[in-house]
Amino acid sequence: KYAIAAVLVAALAWQCRSLAPWLELHGNNTQSYGVAYVFALALLAMHPYDRRLAEIRVLKPLAFFGLMCYSLYLIHWPVVKFIAHAMQHFGFDSTPVTLLVTLPICFVASVALTWPFHVFVERRFLSSPKPVAPKPRALPELA
Repeated sequence: KYAIAAVLVAALAWQCRSLAPWLELHGNNTQSYGVAYVFALALLAMHPYDRRLAEIRVLKPLAFFGLMCYSLYLIHWPVVKFIAHAMQHFGFDSTPVTLLVTLPICFVASVALTWPFHVFVERRFLSSPKPVAPKPRALPELA
C-alpha cells in the first residue's frame, strides 16, 4: 500500500514539474494524468472505509449503477448520441436546454435501456461465486 502511494506521489510530483500545462484552458495529458494520480491516491486512502461508505443509505443508488456499470458504459454512447443529435436537429441546442432538457432525457433513456441489457446480456457473462463442493459420502464398508 505504501509503495503504491509512493509511486503515485512521485508520478504526481513529476506531473507538477511545470505549472504551465496545468493552467491551459484545453485539457492535456498533464492535467489528465495528474487528476488520475490524485483520484488513485484518494481511492487508496478511502479503501479502509469502503464497507461503511457502502452502507450509507443515501449512497445506495450508486450501488445500483455500479452493478450495471459495464452495461451502462456500452449502452450510453449510442443512446446519448442519437438523442443529442435529434435535439440539435430540431433546434434545441442552447446551453440551458442542453443542461436542463437534453441531459436528463439522455440520462433516463440510458438507464432505462441499460437495465434490460444488463439482465438479458451482461448477467450471462458475470463470474458467479464458485459452488461449494458437496462433502464426499463415506463408502459403505465391505464385509
